[in-house]
Amino acid sequence: MPDFTVKDPPEYNDKMQMLEPTDRAHAAVFNALFEKLLNNEAFLKKMIELLAENLKVGTTKEIEAMLDAGKIEDGTIVIITDDYTAPVSITEKDINSVS
Repeated sequence: MPDFTVKDPPEYNDKMQMLEPTDRAHAAVFNALFEKLLNNEAFLKKMIELLAENLKVGTTKEIEAMLDAGKIEDGTIVIITDDYTAPVSITEKDINSVS
């Protein structure tokens, strides 16, 4: 049985055909949907990996020590945990600026 093809680089697509009661229950119909979902997952996985590579989390002291040691480069996302009270919100614009 063949595997689905994951695009390289993976692409995100937010449009998907909705199945109708009159659609034939054929593998070609379902496979097109499954392949799109798989590619969306591959895209999201790649974005998470990029974010993880460019993320430093720590207290103010820890972040300052990382800066002094040259461990934080331009483009690094820094989360300071001293008074962390709210979840971090990452927008699609933030993600696109990483890639």
